[in-house]
Amino acid sequence: MEVKDLAGFSQPLTKLFEVVSQGIGKVYEPTHIKRMAKARAMEIKTISSAVENSELPIQYNNGKLTIDTSTKEFLERTKQRWLYLEAKKQKNIDDIVSEAYNNLETEKEVSDESLQEEWINRFFNIAGEISSDDLKTIWSKILSEEIKKPGKCSIRTLESLRNLSKEEAEIFKKIANYVIRYGGICYLPNDELLMKNVDIQYGEILKLDEAALINSSSMLHAVVKFNADNDEKYLFYNKYIVICKKDKIDEVHLQAYTLTEVGRDIFNILNPDLDMKYFEKYLNIIKKDLNISYSEVIRYLPDGRVSYKYPVIEVLKENEQ
Repeated sequence: MEVKDLAGFSQPLTKLFEVVSQGIGKVYEPTHIKRMAKARAMEIKTISSAVENSELPIQYNNGKLTIDTSTKEFLERTKQRWLYLEAKKQKNIDDIVSEAYNNLETEKEVSDESLQEEWINRFFNIAGEISSDDLKTIWSKILSEEIKKPGKCSIRTLESLRNLSKEEAEIFKKIANYVIRYGGICYLPNDELLMKNVDIQYGEILKLDEAALINSSSMLHAVVKFNADNDEKYLFYNKYIVICKKDKIDEVHLQAYTLTEVGRDIFNILNPDLDMKYFEKYLNIIKKDLNISYSEVIRYLPDGRVSYKYPVIEVLKENEQ
């Protein structure tokens, strides 16, 4: 089978097959994607059983333990172990590609821009090592988002993600549901009561700091600075935009745990859940220093502007209610 034989598939899926084929060195058959994981699981089970039941030929000679590598049995066991490890890697890749397939199945078109060869090679070299379901979900999103628009996830981010543990991935997916965007900043509000309400512990933030995903310093702020009399600034949470106007001061400091570059890259490819109660609580916090209203985003325009629904919903201060 050749890439030219992929006629009939959508542009996003055809691009996926081409990228995966480039990454693993052969054409990745579309009909193979869905059935491969099941077949690979059986292969791993068979090979794993053979490896676990084998014993290495250990010899004792002049006070030293050595492994006899000259026997046919040893070479066969080495081959079995290699096959087992390679089968595990391939299953991990298959699982990630299968999820990416699902992500792209409803897409109608993607960017014609090609992915960098170095990025593809690095991605699939690492993808074979990813065995956690939570991490596979993240890696499948990285692949599908990169196919949609190359350059969203840097090679540096891929290398940082390589060392991310299952626990760290689970924590990050949880805190992503509460991240606010402002300009080029993504941050988790640093408010003890607010974080307690959504069951985020400071120890979890420290774990993500150690993983280089977030800055845990309590000294950091998101600075909302107004330069003109009628200037507006915008915060974003999930599908909502918050329109901020200055109150009595020209600069407002919002306490924040800011995401690192790697953290932002991961956050931008996830689909966080909306927590409306959390959103309303946060609006009640920031309305003390800002005149705010909010609305639902309709779409993000190519020139950077945002289209949102009218009329907007005003958030009243305590003395206005």
